[in-house]
Parts: sequence; structure tokens; C-alpha cells
Amino acid sequence: MRIHFCCLCVFLVIPLCAQQTTHRNKLIVAEVEKSLNDFSTALATTDTLLLKHLTGPNFVLLEEGRMFDYKAMVLSIQQVFATGAKMKRVPLDFHTEIRGSVAWSNYSVTGEFESNQGKIVFSLLETAVLERVGEQWLIVQMTTIPLENK
Repeated sequence: MRIHFCCLCVFLVIPLCAQQTTHRNKLIVAEVEKSLNDFSTALATTDTLLLKHLTGPNFVLLEEGRMFDYKAMVLSIQQVFATGAKMKRVPLDFHTEIRGSVAWSNYSVTGEFESNQGKIVFSLLETAVLERVGEQWLIVQMTTIPLENK
């Protein structure tokens, strides 16, 4: 009787634990992807306070062969938007992995950049590494490359 009870417990408890782990992983992935969506919005709106809140102290952005720390990134976007330029960007198709306090995500970004010289439609591939610090996921490294127009 004890053996049957133990077997029954194993067959009932293990699937429940697996479901809880899967649900928790989905919640964590959603947190990471929300941080990346918020970062994208902050870039498009030059929300420097939100950008600072979302990035780690040693943040690095690699973009088309150039390296930017947080200050250089902010200076660059402020200079561009000071000319009256506007940008819309939408991240999509996330592929995110979590290992302890580190997350990796790659995704595509579509958008438009409008300046006094006209409108440019763009497509990007971005990869980000995030670190969990306390209750927050901070972006520590991001790589952005343009996708070829097809």
C-alpha cells in the first residue's frame, strides 16, 4: 500500500512541479521582454531617465561596428532628435533564454525614422544580454545590426 501511495505521489507531484516551473519561466521571460520593449520605446522617445533605469552600470551598445556606453548612446540620440527627427520602432519575434540571473534575447525590430530629409523604413536584428539585479532585469549589452531589405 505504501509503495502505491509513493508512486501515486510521484506521478501527481512531479507534473505539478513541472507546470509551476514552466509558468514561472514564462513570467520571467515576460519580464525580460518587457524590459526590452520599454528600452525600445525609451530610445524612440529619448526618455533618458527610463533608459538609465533599464541599463546596467557598465552598459555597452554595439551598433554597426561602433561601441557606445550609456552616456555616448544618450548623446547620440539627443543629437539626432534635436534636429526634429522622429522614430517609431517595434520589437517582435523574441527568442529569450534564462539561466539563473542572466538572460539572452534576440529579436527583430521594425520601424520608421523621419527627419527633414524624408522617411526611412528600417528592419533591425537586436541581441541583448540582461542581468537580474534585485527584482529588476538590467540590460548590460546590446548589439544592433540592420537587416537587408528584401
